[in-house]
Amino acid sequence: MRATPSITRLFAATFIAVALVGLITQVATWRSARATQTAMVELAQRLDRIQRLEPSPLIAAEATAATELAADAGDDAVQAALAASVLFVAMVGVLGLGFWYNRRRLAAPFARIGHALQRVAEGQFVEPLPEDQADEFGAIARGVNHMAKALAWREELQAYLSQLLGDRRRDESDRRGVVPAVLRFQ
Repeated sequence: MRATPSITRLFAATFIAVALVGLITQVATWRSARATQTAMVELAQRLDRIQRLEPSPLIAAEATAATELAADAGDDAVQAALAASVLFVAMVGVLGLGFWYNRRRLAAPFARIGHALQRVAEGQFVEPLPEDQADEFGAIARGVNHMAKALAWREELQAYLSQLLGDRRRDESDRRGVVPAVLRFQ
């Protein structure tokens, strides 16, 4: 049977997958923005050449408006790519913070509880978990400590009862041995 991956490994895999998808998206966004900017620069240059041909005032006005529009479109594409990059960095930062929080607040307490349960399974009941947390981990720690105490008490009771039974069997065995010996001597 395959073991299921830990929460930390799942979170790390998710973090890496999101970061890679985000990085690929950023590369595509920047390529598109640069291509748009390059095309708009080329369009502006062509419109400039049209204006040098001394077109009619109406065509010249339209060419000037189109040149400004092309410059704005190129700038807008780069600004959109920059905004997407800032959002990507923020997203990776939040995911990184979540990964750190996961390691600190979830994985470490789960590991302590797992080790405590392993010790209890091995019959070591003396080292309790700290119960100072008010959250779910504190409740789990209290439960594990209670279980360990109950198991330790049952183990002590079983040892005591085994000792009593052993003493009683010895007494009965001694009595059985005495009666035949007395009868032999008569």
